[in-house]
Amino acid sequence: MKAIIFDIDGTLYDEHKRIYTLSSVLAIKKLREKGIIVIIATGRPPQAMTQLLANNIECDYLIAGNGHIVRNSQGQDIIKNTFPIELCDDIKYYCQKHNEGLLFKFPEFTYIYYDCDAFSVVYERNKEALNKTILFDRQDIHLSVQAIGGCIGSTLAQLKCFNDHFNNRCVATNIDGKYSDIGLYNVTKKSALVDLLELLKINPIDCMSFGDNFNDIEINQYVGIGIAMGNSVSELKAKSDYTADNIDEDGIMKSLIKYHIID
Repeated sequence: MKAIIFDIDGTLYDEHKRIYTLSSVLAIKKLREKGIIVIIATGRPPQAMTQLLANNIECDYLIAGNGHIVRNSQGQDIIKNTFPIELCDDIKYYCQKHNEGLLFKFPEFTYIYYDCDAFSVVYERNKEALNKTILFDRQDIHLSVQAIGGCIGSTLAQLKCFNDHFNNRCVATNIDGKYSDIGLYNVTKKSALVDLLELLKINPIDCMSFGDNFNDIEINQYVGIGIAMGNSVSELKAKSDYTADNIDEDGIMKSLIKYHIID
């Protein structure tokens, strides 16, 4: 394997224990010592890099905001897809009209435009830097800073209506039935990975990926070996090559040993 791709939440980060699993941190260290490229692909904004480093996780590349930003280990943007102001305005108006939660992600922070209970998980993930990264005091920041993604607080029925309304402009992807990530049409974790691997001249068949949720399905089907965590949604398990043990059962480490990538 030349490169291995990891999701964060539910894959590296145990959302119940609220920790990055130690075995996964060690596994990533071993991979990099062997010269295998480590790529983190997440729905989180780019400041996730700081959180990873604070937890002793070093990566070669970060795919953030579900593919809207790709950064190298020096913090330089090598791929960037941003939301047009008009689209942000339309999403803002739509969520206000339909009483749905809304946040927009920016390169260095996240703004909550319309708060909702479903966003509590976002606050929890960022609690250590909450005052620096999660802000509430403006609903027009997209006019001066380019958004790289967002979330809506919505039921599955509301999600369908949202996607029907914004057809071919942006797409909301369900996370847990209560909130969904928003991405530009045709911009995904997979699209960013395709572009990155082309830059690196790496064949996807020489890659392995780990994920746990709906937004990991495309990547797991694209690479040579796609692995679903034991705690994954059933749809991902059905479309992956292998199902690992749960995140709290050292699923990543055991899988890498099973495939003779580390020992």
